[in-house]
Amino acid sequence: MKFRIILFAIMLLSLHQTAFSQLLYSDDWKPDTLNGFENKTLVFSDDYDGKVTATLIRKFSEEPTTKAVLYVHGFVDYFFQEELADQYVNNGYNFYAIDLRKHGRSLLPHQHPNFMFSVNEFYADLDAAINIIKEVDGNEKLLLNAHSTGGLITALYMADKGNNPFDAVVYNSPFFDISDAFININERILIPSFLKGIASLIPYGDTTMRIAVQYGQSLHISERGEWNYDTNLKPIQSFPIYWGWLKGIMDAQQRLQAGLKLEVPILVMYSRKSSTPFLSFWKDKFKRTDIILDVSDINRISDVLGYHVNEIQIKDGVHDLTLSRQDVRNKVYQHMMNWSNSHMK
Repeated sequence: MKFRIILFAIMLLSLHQTAFSQLLYSDDWKPDTLNGFENKTLVFSDDYDGKVTATLIRKFSEEPTTKAVLYVHGFVDYFFQEELADQYVNNGYNFYAIDLRKHGRSLLPHQHPNFMFSVNEFYADLDAAINIIKEVDGNEKLLLNAHSTGGLITALYMADKGNNPFDAVVYNSPFFDISDAFININERILIPSFLKGIASLIPYGDTTMRIAVQYGQSLHISERGEWNYDTNLKPIQSFPIYWGWLKGIMDAQQRLQAGLKLEVPILVMYSRKSSTPFLSFWKDKFKRTDIILDVSDINRISDVLGYHVNEIQIKDGVHDLTLSRQDVRNKVYQHMMNWSNSHMK
C-alpha cells in the first residue's frame, strides 16, 4: 500500500512537470456578472485535475486608446474590484482582468480550488490573455497591476519571458514571503526537506492552515466590511491550503528572493503596518492594517526585483489596498494613477 502511494505521488509530480496545458480555443465575448464588463472563457488542454479554463474580463475606455492594463488577482480571490477598473478606464486605459485557472469564474467543480504545483502553471493563462489584449484587440502598451499571489506569479513570469510583454508594473501588497499571519503557523518550522517530503506524498493533503478569518470579516458586507463579492469564489474563511500548493509557493518565493533583475519599471505599494490575528478574536485595527502579510517582508524583498523599483507605504491600508476604507483607497488610486500615467505615456 505504501509503495502504491509513493508511486502515485511520483507519477503525479512527473505529470505536472511534463504536461503543462496549452490553449485549445476561446469562447466569444459575453456579458459578465459585473455590469458594463464582458468576459470570455479560455479553454486549455487537460492537466492533472482534468478540464482547465481561465476567464478574461474586459471593459473598454470610452475614448479610443491603444493603452491597456491587465489585473491579476491573489490567492482565494478573483476579479470583482469595479472601482479599480473604473479608475483606469476613466484615465484612458482599456481594462482587462484574468481569473486564473482554478480561481473565481474559472473554478470548475472537479478541481482543487486555487491549486497548483508551480506558479508556471499559470503562464499559459497569461500568455493567452496577453495575446488577446495585444494581437487581437490591438493594444500597443500594456501595464500590469497585480495583487498578492498575483504579484509573485507575474514576477517570475516576467523573469522567465524572453521578451517581457509589460511596459510598467504596479504591485499591490505582493506575496513575496510567507508570514505567520498568512497561514497561522510559525514559518520557521516549514523546513524545506519536511515540506518537500510531505508535499510529494500527499500533494492534495489539507495542511489545516487557513488565511485568518478576520480578513474576510473585515471585507464582506455580511460581516464588518462594505464589499458584496461572491463568497463561493472568495470564501470568508478561505479555501484549504494544500501541501502541494504550499511547496509551490515557497519554491517560487525562494527563487524570487534570490533576485530577478527585471528591467521594467515597478511600483510596489503596501500598508504601513501589519498585525497578527489570534484565533478568531476581532480587533478594530484589522480594518486598517495588513493581517495577511508582514509588510516588513515586502519592504525588504522588493529591492531584489530589478533595477527600477519604487515603493509607497499606505497609512491605514488593508492587505488589498483597493479594498481599504474610502479615504484610504482614494489615496491609493491617486498614487497608483499618477505613477501609471507617468510610465505609460
